[in-house]
Amino acid sequence: MFKCVRNIICLFVLSWLGFILLSAWSGGEKIREAGDKAEGILQKGAYALADKADGIKQTVDGITDKVKKWSGKGGDPDGSVPENGSGSKKKNRRKTDE
Repeated sequence: MFKCVRNIICLFVLSWLGFILLSAWSGGEKIREAGDKAEGILQKGAYALADKADGIKQTVDGITDKVKKWSGKGGDPDGSVPENGSGSKKKNRRKTDE
């Protein structure tokens, strides 16, 4: 009995983790694609789940933008990136044996 409950809980946790990762990676578009193939109540549920996934994706994108801004890797506020590809103003300096 305990093995069955444990397996159900593990399945639930892994499903939840997979949903969070899928949502952070691609938003709700993949869930909507799967919902388009379904009918009736499954389609409505897929669309509701896709809306939640879009919210998670927006949150992750907002956090990513803030981290880039704080770390100096995000470029200017208009979204441009520095020419050298990094936000650092330090130059590479090598020691020479001369």
